[in-house]
Amino acid sequence: MKIEDSEKVYNLEAGINTINRFINAHNKEQKHLFIENGVFGIYINKEDEHEIINALEKIKSNMVERLKELGVEV
Repeated sequence: MKIEDSEKVYNLEAGINTINRFINAHNKEQKHLFIENGVFGIYINKEDEHEIINALEKIKSNMVERLKELGVEV
């Protein structure tokens, strides 16, 4: 595997792990969902939280597909 590919794999795996931790923490605590990026933050309405979780699951799925394209078994 090329060094560039190993960096991609590391970043993708880190992203997947972060998404998993976020979703697990949200499911465990069920606190109000607040997303912040350092410049601004937004509270997500309780009835819309599932949309954020679904979007994160889709992003994670795309990351898994990219790992597979790099030859990593997931």
